[in-house]
Amino acid sequence: MWKIIDNLTPLWLIGRQGSGKTYTSAAIALVRKHCLGIPIYYLIDRHATGDNSKAWRYLDTQNIAESETEIGTALDSLCEHWLLRIKGKNDLEQPAKITPEQVLIDEYTNLKSLIGEPAEKFYKLHLTDTRKAKVHVTGITHNDTNSSYPEGTQAMREAGTILIQKFSANGKTPLSRVKIVRGLLDDNGEEYLDAERTLPSWFNPESIYNHFNGKPIDFDA
Repeated sequence: MWKIIDNLTPLWLIGRQGSGKTYTSAAIALVRKHCLGIPIYYLIDRHATGDNSKAWRYLDTQNIAESETEIGTALDSLCEHWLLRIKGKNDLEQPAKITPEQVLIDEYTNLKSLIGEPAEKFYKLHLTDTRKAKVHVTGITHNDTNSSYPEGTQAMREAGTILIQKFSANGKTPLSRVKIVRGLLDDNGEEYLDAERTLPSWFNPESIYNHFNGKPIDFDA
């Protein structure tokens, strides 16, 4: 899990309804925030203050885009934001000190069809610009088929993203089972492919938030 958290490679989660993708994304974001000091710069989710508010409420995100208009504007501005961060870092006369930040985007598959070009541009540029801009992107999409992503990105996403699959047996309750589908490397540089792992029960946003706010996790429970 730490290899995933301390990693600038874009992270994507897939899984059926009720598999806990959003909660896991929020938990990862909170660990990055508290352990690495990386704030959540943008949360992009059509249900940020609705159905998904229980998962996101602990994040203290700096910006939220929820309506389709807000999301389209946010996706465009993020692409420009990354470019400015890269330019500032590479300024030969006075290079800027770039502080890492996080961007979370939920239900990308729907956004691709609803928002269109800004969503496709965001996805294409996140494959190349976010590492240079020191931005941790965590995304959720329905599945890993070509139709879920912009055309012409298959090779880049297979080589440049981490993909994790979450599971549920009944469509309501997440299972502890997870699968590292691709993109994560072991200590020898070999890729984990379809590697099964188990998430501990405490790896959820509420427990992690409480841990850093006076109620430490009992890891032996």
